[in-house]
Amino acid sequence: MKEPLFSVPISNFLLRRVTLVWLMLSLVLFLIPAVFGLLMRSIQAQIPGISAQYFYHFLTSHGLLMVGIWFTTSLALLSFAFSSYVSPNPLLIIIAIALIVVGALMSLWAVFIGDMATGWYFLYPLPLRLGTVTGRVMFFAAIGVLGVGWLLWCIALFLAVAQRYTLREALGWHYIAKETAPNVPPMIMIAGVSLVAVIICLLMAVILLLLFALEFLSTASNDALLMKNLVFVFGHTLVNMNLYLVIALVYEYFPKYGGGEFKNSRMLAIVWNSVLCIVLFAYFHHLYMDFAQPSVIQYVGQFASYGAGLMAATFTIFSVLAFVMTHRMEWSFSSIATFTAIAMWTIGGIAAVIDATIPVNFKMHNTLWVPAHFHSYYFTGAVMMMLAFMWTIAMEVSGRTEQTWIRRVVLPLLFIGGGGFVLMFYLSGMQSVPRRYALYPALLGHGTALSYVAVVFILIFLLAYLVLAGVLITRMIRGLRR
Repeated sequence: MKEPLFSVPISNFLLRRVTLVWLMLSLVLFLIPAVFGLLMRSIQAQIPGISAQYFYHFLTSHGLLMVGIWFTTSLALLSFAFSSYVSPNPLLIIIAIALIVVGALMSLWAVFIGDMATGWYFLYPLPLRLGTVTGRVMFFAAIGVLGVGWLLWCIALFLAVAQRYTLREALGWHYIAKETAPNVPPMIMIAGVSLVAVIICLLMAVILLLLFALEFLSTASNDALLMKNLVFVFGHTLVNMNLYLVIALVYEYFPKYGGGEFKNSRMLAIVWNSVLCIVLFAYFHHLYMDFAQPSVIQYVGQFASYGAGLMAATFTIFSVLAFVMTHRMEWSFSSIATFTAIAMWTIGGIAAVIDATIPVNFKMHNTLWVPAHFHSYYFTGAVMMMLAFMWTIAMEVSGRTEQTWIRRVVLPLLFIGGGGFVLMFYLSGMQSVPRRYALYPALLGHGTALSYVAVVFILIFLLAYLVLAGVLITRMIRGLRR
């Protein structure tokens, strides 16, 4: 009888059942922002019968929900993996899930009923000028509720780690001091470093919401540049940390596909603690064109963007490649999907570094090159890795074996659809097609044509995704009943 990949204390069964419920829910909820994305590209392709009236509503909800759902899913996957080592509190996680679902529904109400089509970035002063008064209140309340839900989940993970390790040990500082005990799994250390940054960016969100509330309730006015900095130190850092939480899972799951494990080390601890120090300043590359910002900050942003991505990515990529070359891999759906997604993450990261270079940024930042690099490392990178880890979990909890047709048919279609969709962004960005345009003028007719091709690739992806999600949910339900 084959040994299970993950041995779990019986006390953690409730936690695993709770996280399984969220994983199934996330597979369904993902379809909402995915359809919004399809509608946006259909509008840009000028497909007859699809009105551009709600383009910016779709844009706003697509960004908020997509990041919100998958950030939460990364926390759920971490909770599942953590349960092999520590015991996160299921009650806190249940409360967090409830708040996150309520916050998501509130955001949908605010955008489509309250007319808050600000974009996910809700740059000042748009949220105080657009929509109805009720819509504005609901929008800010939704961000607050989501933030509290995420914070509770992060606290649950931190408290669980604190039961076994000190903060110094959890962050790997004893490795930096050349100590070897206690042994801390790389996943826990990388997640610990990332969660510290998450909590910092959530605190910045609190300050941002308080400043918005102050202006909303009085005649005071805020500094636009300060508000923009707060928006990006919150939103940009949160997305970056979502990626790094997924990479933490790579260190836990990927070596199991080859019958080995990744070891923690002094170099690994130095790399990821350096990322914590650097990543909070990487968002400055979104403010290069804000000339009132001191020039030295712009240069800090460029080098922080290089450092935050290159250090973590380079170490991870070489670790994965070295492992593949030295171990007999079991090339299943999960291992192939993870390996391919790491390649897409790498492509997106390189494109991001190109965009973070100041002279290039002036030319490319307001083109579709930015959605191209973001969707590369997030959609075809992090999201595909999470689907791969869900597949591993679903097979484990259901006790079922993998069907060959899923690996040979569904998996290629996922990457063909996702990769082709992202490629249209890159080709558009290279030809200076601007981002955030609902409709392109005749001069940018190539943008319209490329959007049409993108719609075809999205449909291919969604077809394969529906099949995969159906199998995953069926297996997870079976796991809940065991």
